[in-house]
Amino acid sequence: MNRTVISILVVLLATGLCAAEPASPEKKPKPIRILFIGNSYTTVNDLPGMLAAMSRKAKVDRPIETARSTRGGWTLQRHHDDERSTAKTMIQDGPWDYIVLQEQSQMPFLYPKVTHKYGVMLGKLIQAEETTPLFYMTWAREHQPENQAKIRDTYQGMGKQLNAPVAPVGLAWEAVLKGQVHVKLHQKDRSHPTTHGTYLSACVFFAMIYKQSPEGLPGSLTVKQNGRTRTLCRLQAQYAKLFQRTAWQVVQPLVEHKTNEE
Repeated sequence: MNRTVISILVVLLATGLCAAEPASPEKKPKPIRILFIGNSYTTVNDLPGMLAAMSRKAKVDRPIETARSTRGGWTLQRHHDDERSTAKTMIQDGPWDYIVLQEQSQMPFLYPKVTHKYGVMLGKLIQAEETTPLFYMTWAREHQPENQAKIRDTYQGMGKQLNAPVAPVGLAWEAVLKGQVHVKLHQKDRSHPTTHGTYLSACVFFAMIYKQSPEGLPGSLTVKQNGRTRTLCRLQAQYAKLFQRTAWQVVQPLVEHKTNEE
C-alpha cells in the first residue's frame, strides 16, 4: 500500500467518515392517552379496555392508553363537587389527549340544565389543561326509546357551547335497534350494556378518535393483566361487522364536517 493511500485512510478515519454510524434506537410513538370520567355505563364490560384493545388490533401509529375516574351512579355534578371525587385531580395530572365525560343515564332528559351546567364546568377545566373534552352521548333505556332525542340534544348542547366533540354512541345504538337484526344491546335491567352494546360503543369511540372506520377489526378482544390474558368480548363476525359499519355511518358525517371546517 503506497503512502498516498495510507494518508487518505488516516484522514478518513480521523474524520469518522469510514466508521459505521451507530443505529439509532427506534422511538416508540407516544400513545393517545384518554381519561374516562363517568359511572357504570363506562365500566361495565370495560369500555376503556375494549377501546384500547381495538387500537392494538388496528395497528395504528399511536395506540390508546386509558385511565378512569368512575363511580356507580355518579353524576357529573358529583364528579365536580364531591370531595371523594378524583376527577378534578386526574384532569390536572395529565397530560391527556382526550377526557371523556359521561353523565348518569337519566340526567340528560330529567335534569338537562344540571347536566349542561356541570358538563360545561368540567369541560372548561379540561380545556384549561389544553386537553380536548369528549362528551359520551349515552343511549336510552330499552323501554324508553323516546328519550334518545332528549339525550342527544343535551349532549350536543354541551358540545356546541365548548366547541367540543360528541361521541354519538346513543345514535349508533338507536340505528342498530331500529334495524331488523335481532341482537341484545341492553342487559335484563333494560339499562346497562351487554358485551355487544359495549363493543358498539367502543367502535364509535374508535371512529371518533382516529377519524377512520373501525371496519375490519376483530370481534374478539383480549387484555393482559398481571401476566394473564382476559377475554373482553367474543362476537360473531356478523355482529362485529354490523356494529363497525353502523359506528362509521354515524361518525363519518361528523368527521367530514369537522374536516371541511378546518
